[in-house]
Amino acid sequence: MARLDEILSPSRGLLAQLRQRLKLALSGKEMLERKRDALIRELEDASSRLEEARGRVLRFWEEALFLLELVRSLEGSGTIRMGSALRKGSIRAIAAQRRVMGARYHQLRLEKAPAPFEGELLLSSIRLDELLSRIDDNVAVIGEYLDLFLKVQALKTELKRTNRRIGAIERKLIDPLKCAISSVVLALEERERGELLVRKRLKRRRGGAFAQRGEVAPGGRASAQEGSPLWGEDLGRGVGGDGRGGALPHLWEARPVEPGQA
Repeated sequence: MARLDEILSPSRGLLAQLRQRLKLALSGKEMLERKRDALIRELEDASSRLEEARGRVLRFWEEALFLLELVRSLEGSGTIRMGSALRKGSIRAIAAQRRVMGARYHQLRLEKAPAPFEGELLLSSIRLDELLSRIDDNVAVIGEYLDLFLKVQALKTELKRTNRRIGAIERKLIDPLKCAISSVVLALEERERGELLVRKRLKRRRGGAFAQRGEVAPGGRASAQEGSPLWGEDLGRGVGGDGRGGALPHLWEARPVEPGQA
């Protein structure tokens, strides 16, 4: 940003520097705007996939609740507690950090547990086994939903950060630079008008001074006054003189011609 003393003494060099800074600021803003547009497209795609995954999770959740209530009503809560003890810690979540368009988030991957041995199957019921089997089959759906949810949240955060950066560049760089450039341009134009006015005044003063002395000002020709040597010379030229002075007598030196002297 231009300093105050630079604004008070504007120059064409300062104007070029300000315009270069403005060009860089506009280039940075354009890059951030392209990133913002890419983030919006990625966010729209991830949000659409998240809605689809949410629908699959809700359908699975409704089905699982129905089977759970069926087992509880037919076989009691003890069977459910026993089945949960047998399946405790059977799903493992693996988190890996990812980065998309500058947005960082943890990607979750859920792994199925190995199939239990036959002794466990004898301790549970057929309906509970069906419920647990449905849960195992939908582990990937749950993992996809969690992954997309974290991704969408990270993209929203990065989009807000990018918009703040664009706004900061506009407020702190682009707008002040535009104002500074306008001030420098106005100051330079005013200075040029002042210099032109001074040159015109000096030219008029020099022309008037030469005219009073009967001299020709540089770059022009002053008219001779009557009674000056130049007046007679100019008049001699006007009536057909050769322009070298002395070829014709001056009018004020002419004498009457006596009869017989013609």
